[in-house]
Amino acid sequence: MTTNYLYGTYIEKAGDNIPYDMTIEYYLTEQPLCCEKSELTRYGVLVRKLASTDGGEPVCTSQAVNDIFYRKEDAEKFIKILIREKVTPATFREITEEFVTDRLDFSGLDYGLARDI
Repeated sequence: MTTNYLYGTYIEKAGDNIPYDMTIEYYLTEQPLCCEKSELTRYGVLVRKLASTDGGEPVCTSQAVNDIFYRKEDAEKFIKILIREKVTPATFREITEEFVTDRLDFSGLDYGLARDI
């Protein structure tokens, strides 16, 4: 069973490029590996946007990546990057793909995100 832990929140006020106030929440996801001889836990990240339109309609979107970390510290460092970069569900996939690619081949791609871990 996956457990979500709220790790951080970013609030963006309505402005020129944003039609309404929104809150971005960053969660650490934790899922124990169900195996009799293992106490291994897998970690992931969930990014959720909460907002209300001018008409009061709720808007909630989210993106997640599960089971990409086996060390909690690595997942926490990745969440810190997401918060620092103000990543939303709309940009989450691109940033995550860049991060994973950067960590695998250490090529120093545009974002250079792997340097933070």
